[in-house]
Amino acid sequence: VACTGQLTEDTGCQQLIQLAGQTDTTVDMTDARYGEPLGSFPGKTLANFLNTRTWEQVGSTDTQDLELEYEITLRSSSGESLGTLCFRRDTITGDCYASVALGNESAVTFAVSPWDAQTALAMTRLDQEAYTLRSTLPGGGEMVLVRSDPAAGTEYHWLFYTEDGRDYSPISSDLDTQYSRVAEHMVFVSRDVGFLSFRYEGLDGYPDPNLYRTEDGGATWQRIALPMGDITTGNGYSGIHVTAMEFEDGLNGSVTVSMDQDGGQADALSCVFVTGDGGRTWAAVTSGGPLQSN
Repeated sequence: VACTGQLTEDTGCQQLIQLAGQTDTTVDMTDARYGEPLGSFPGKTLANFLNTRTWEQVGSTDTQDLELEYEITLRSSSGESLGTLCFRRDTITGDCYASVALGNESAVTFAVSPWDAQTALAMTRLDQEAYTLRSTLPGGGEMVLVRSDPAAGTEYHWLFYTEDGRDYSPISSDLDTQYSRVAEHMVFVSRDVGFLSFRYEGLDGYPDPNLYRTEDGGATWQRIALPMGDITTGNGYSGIHVTAMEFEDGLNGSVTVSMDQDGGQADALSCVFVTGDGGRTWAAVTSGGPLQSN
């Protein structure tokens, strides 16, 4: 993927991409505000990230007026520093910047989004089970969803693709504009088609589970309305959410929805919905209430 926007060959950012793409380079990220190491990831992952950015280079910015938030150091296999990428914020306006420095050269500064720094932070969590949902693709490769720490039920998400389980590429996604809550299960049945479910939330008057589908590799997501029949909060069911998703192939699969009734034990009742067209349409295995009790 070629750089676009202002990331041309004569900028420090383009040189950093070339260095990061070399074999066995690694990246260390630090929260500069607290001097706290945040984690490491391969240099190629940094190169893939920068190759998706369309940052605009800006003129000289007085760094004394900017708060240094995150510092990324690219290192060779011997541990030598090859360059740094620093994310800074204007504490008055809230504007964000990224500065690239190589050796003794002057730093090159770009106007960036606050989301860019958070995406870099998400890359330090790619190998942390507590922060990720993973789905191996039938033809090889893997989709990985990195989750933030939830706060008041809100959780943000970053989606990545990897072919080898080591080097990752970020996927621009509208997921958080659709539903930025606590994710529970993720399954991709192909490179394009995937499903993601969220924890039960009694929000927006939806009586069915918080289940979403993508058919463009995670770029855009749409809510799935399952044929719930008489399984409604009005009929005494609550805590309705997806507890399992299984697919035989790209077309045929099932979703298990669990719930409790009349204040009983959580997930005490379950029902199953099936699809034969890759999740475009669904049918209940039975026409009425729960199939089984646990």
